[in-house]
Amino acid sequence: MQRHLLGITALLLIFLGATLYLMDSDDNRTEMASGMSVRIGVVMASLWLAWPQLVVLRAKVPTWLLWAIVGILLTICVRPKLLPVVVIAIIALVALHLLGKMLGLFGK
Repeated sequence: MQRHLLGITALLLIFLGATLYLMDSDDNRTEMASGMSVRIGVVMASLWLAWPQLVVLRAKVPTWLLWAIVGILLTICVRPKLLPVVVIAIIALVALHLLGKMLGLFGK
């Protein structure tokens, strides 16, 4: 059900963006809303396509690691100069997780 809702929302956003683009308007806000709608719709459509693989990934990777990856990607998007620090943080998180698994500290 979630996948269907994601696909329908993506189609609606792409349609809304195309409609706003085709309207005769010199307003910058309309152009910005059109671009945002299409871009968000395309991202949602790609998530719709990848949904089965995301479900499998969710079952294999711990929740905290997924949220850490999302936070790290957002940090890179906002502050690209922090990339070396972020790479070191990723390596440290994965190493600590693997070390904890080897020592039996985590059940998963």
